[in-house]
Amino acid sequence: MGRVLFVTKSNKYGRKGDLTERQREFARLIVSNERQTASYRKAFDCNEKSETAVRSNASRLARNANVVKLIKKLQAQADSVAVMTRERRMELLNEQAEGEAKRGNWSELIRIVDMLNG
Repeated sequence: MGRVLFVTKSNKYGRKGDLTERQREFARLIVSNERQTASYRKAFDCNEKSETAVRSNASRLARNANVVKLIKKLQAQADSVAVMTRERRMELLNEQAEGEAKRGNWSELIRIVDMLNG
């Protein structure tokens, strides 16, 4: 007896659950702090759409489960990069503080410590 293959239903954009490139662009723009309507206008051709239609479509797309999932994933990636950047900044300031302490440059050391604590 042969193997049974399961086929998932496709939508016109590809596999079920896939996002179009424009939907992915909308999500990227939202994560980069664009407003929903501005993101929608940049991601989609809206020349002939009314402001009401753009607002409505942007709101609906922002609630799409797959778009929400991508937005959360992109935000988590951005947060991870921000944390890494802060950690690296702290490392560099610590190294600089150690150097200033070895040189006896106390005023510069105090300034660096203030930046580390601020």
